[in-house]
Amino acid sequence: MNIFHPRVNDRGISDGITGMQFPSYEYGLACIYKLIGEHFWVNRLWTLLIFSIGIIFMYGWIFQLTGSTMKGCVAAWCFCWSPELFYHGINALPDILALTAAIGSLSFAYQYHKNRKVITLLISMLLLVLAGLTKIQFLMAGSVWVIWLFANDKYVISKKEKFAISLFGVTVASIVIEWYIYARKLIDSTGMRDVGLVFKPSNDFNTAIKTITDNLVSDLPELLIGYASFVFLLIGIYIIIKRRKLFAAVARPYVLWAVLFIVYYLIELGQMKEHNYYLIIVIPLLILIITFGAVHLYSKSKVLFFTLLIVQPLLSVIRIVPSRWIGDSTELPDELYKKDSRNRLQQAIPAKSLCIIEGDVSGCIWFYFLEKKGYNLADKEIMLQSVDNKTKIEKAIEKGVRYLYTNDDSL
Repeated sequence: MNIFHPRVNDRGISDGITGMQFPSYEYGLACIYKLIGEHFWVNRLWTLLIFSIGIIFMYGWIFQLTGSTMKGCVAAWCFCWSPELFYHGINALPDILALTAAIGSLSFAYQYHKNRKVITLLISMLLLVLAGLTKIQFLMAGSVWVIWLFANDKYVISKKEKFAISLFGVTVASIVIEWYIYARKLIDSTGMRDVGLVFKPSNDFNTAIKTITDNLVSDLPELLIGYASFVFLLIGIYIIIKRRKLFAAVARPYVLWAVLFIVYYLIELGQMKEHNYYLIIVIPLLILIITFGAVHLYSKSKVLFFTLLIVQPLLSVIRIVPSRWIGDSTELPDELYKKDSRNRLQQAIPAKSLCIIEGDVSGCIWFYFLEKKGYNLADKEIMLQSVDNKTKIEKAIEKGVRYLYTNDDSL
């Protein structure tokens, strides 16, 4: 329960301490476990609560920005039924906490510009630091403050306010940067690189082009926002271009965010092919455009507007439920998926005994279901690799490991 010493299960004989993003999501979940015990459903309800708050924040942000209840409701509805968020909104994914905190920071930022209360500014900055600590890329939401400060924006009217915002902003950035420096030092000191915290650009040009194409042509309309919202997005892009002078003041605070996202996207391109949730940082920007497109369509055709809103939940269900929640493939060995056999495997060796896990390429999933710690050796060849004239399994045995979990009969 030491939040400054995150630990992993694939730890050898060490205490497992390593560096990672600030474990705000995980620590909150651990506190709940302390109260009611460990259950698989707890992390789903914990994430659902956080995501639900994010929906409320989305309404608050757009309402504070536009002064329109309708636009706030449209934004919250489209955000709620993003297929990617519909799926991850009940998964143990720290990015959902980071996304909720970032949107909350925007909501309170615009509220501050209306009421000029220090407490509102403080809440906005606290949510921003939570977002950046949980996942550093969500610090992009703070670019709105940067534009307000340095673009002589009409919102900031006094030197005193500029000083306060600058002080809070520097503090937020310093806390986030300091944590990630500390996390890298932890990784270097323990040698455990499970979390990594490294950039992963694509090293192959053809792969990079295919990833970008797939993200734009397939992932954007199908997963990130859904096909119904994609119609609103196209309309929104059209009217923003057509009335660019009218939208310039609204769009200006988000230009830096968009530029930072493109930079982030390119340096993490290697992750974008398989991990769509790396893209959810851009969803708030898309929702902003979607909202303007939806409201414009409402003025032209209420029937089409409401039809698209109504089909959004249906489209999300069609996209997510059959492919990810229904079917024979659990992506787990049956022995770990079924409760009785899982319990027998958990109880097969003395509690808190170190073991070797052979056969799990993830390095963490089997440890999680078995509730064990020790060495992960992904396959037999790795386990039998020789280091200093001894195999890795021999070295593990020398260090006191006595148990092996595997589904390879030859072992």
